[in-house]
Amino acid sequence: MSNVDVLAMKDAPAKPALVQIPLQDTSLDIWDKKYRLKTKEGRNVDDTIEDTYKRVARALADVETTEDDRELWYDEFLWALEQGAIPAGRITSNAGALAHKPATSTINCTVSGTIVDSMDDILGKVHEAGLTLKAGCGIGYDFSTLRPRGAYVSGAGAYTSGPLSFMDIFDKMCFTVSSAGGRRGAQMGTFDVRHPDVLEFIKAKREDGRLRQFNLSLLITEDFIQPSRRTNRGSWLSRSARKSWTMARSSSMTRTRLSGVTGHLTIMSWPTTKVLSPVASTSSYRPVACGTSSWLPPTILQNPASS
Repeated sequence: MSNVDVLAMKDAPAKPALVQIPLQDTSLDIWDKKYRLKTKEGRNVDDTIEDTYKRVARALADVETTEDDRELWYDEFLWALEQGAIPAGRITSNAGALAHKPATSTINCTVSGTIVDSMDDILGKVHEAGLTLKAGCGIGYDFSTLRPRGAYVSGAGAYTSGPLSFMDIFDKMCFTVSSAGGRRGAQMGTFDVRHPDVLEFIKAKREDGRLRQFNLSLLITEDFIQPSRRTNRGSWLSRSARKSWTMARSSSMTRTRLSGVTGHLTIMSWPTTKVLSPVASTSSYRPVACGTSSWLPPTILQNPASS
């Protein structure tokens, strides 16, 4: 914000309060269990929810370089929180809590580095993910970089069990690690529609208890969504992936392979990063977690006194 804006805010009249809506008992219960700061002995540091607002506002404002700006933004943040602004969960839980939770983060969502197709890197990424989840962050991965089930591993003289079996390792790790704030970790797993094991990925959650610590998203291409525009209907698949499909048209696959599946289909754009893809003949832009879609325009909560 410019110096002119800050000076104008300092000279603004007292901030008017919006309509106050009492918190429900359920809201207070969630705050107490998930976001209220407590000591390791279980004693409350935040005696009231107002104390939580003050803790978060102070932590956010303290990044400013002058005392005047810190006090100005403390008042602004506190006003917004009191009027119903809700920061991300890790901010509400961990901002200003350094003395009690020094190893936690205020970042809600993170993206894993590319999982290289080697045992050493896969297990290294499990280690990194475990520490990320311990800090309270969620984490997303693209598992399409791993070779398909049945591919030969020359170093081991054996055949790989495929990406889904390695996803099971991440799933069990996440279940075991208790994230900061007493909640279970959150993971996003994505998978390229061109990968040979794509049908196994699509059907994985039909198995009781499998991949329950994951949200799963199938990454589709324009070629997949527009099959009627292609002369060669299988050209969007890698050569090995083409063998795993029994239907030439994606619409046929949907009718036959996913019969009985109910729910809402969400299609969204995904951020990308350029890495070498094992499912294509050349390097390509690989989608990575995690995306967000919104059906309604955002509403800006603005302090009238600052307008």
